[in-house]
Amino acid sequence: MKVEIDINSDTADFLIVENLKQTIADMEDDLKAREEETDTCGIFSTDRDEDLVEIAKHIDAFKITLSYFGVSNE
Repeated sequence: MKVEIDINSDTADFLIVENLKQTIADMEDDLKAREEETDTCGIFSTDRDEDLVEIAKHIDAFKITLSYFGVSNE
């Protein structure tokens, strides 16, 4: 099954921004959960400290990407 949707660039930007915002919120929740629990399996690493660093890096990267679209996520 193939579905094609033709959208303009403003709509595409809106969808990207909303997805990034949701991803940031989800990763911030993951970061908090990983900080509070020592027996979780992790996202990027099974080593808790490495995982915390990597999650934080990804959050920062997504925020930088949001700034490209002129959006502040503070």
